[in-house]
Amino acid sequence: EGHDIGMGGNEHVNQLINVVSRIIFETEVSDSINKSNADHAVLFEAVNLIVAWGTTCPLEMLEGAMQILGKFISVREPNIRYLGL
Repeated sequence: EGHDIGMGGNEHVNQLINVVSRIIFETEVSDSINKSNADHAVLFEAVNLIVAWGTTCPLEMLEGAMQILGKFISVREPNIRYLGL
């Protein structure tokens, strides 16, 4: 299934969609502080990319990004909560 993300929906775009989907749906945040920060940073950049794609992004990825932002807001750490805003 090809998606138009401004690049014609070629094989590279589909690979990128697959990688970002895996990041959004399969990344579990670690209990370790340093690894947790890295996990949140990777998730934040994936969400940032999905937001940049806008409506050309698959709907399930947009929904996943919204769930991640909701999780960010619910974290007690103020810096992570700020990312969700």
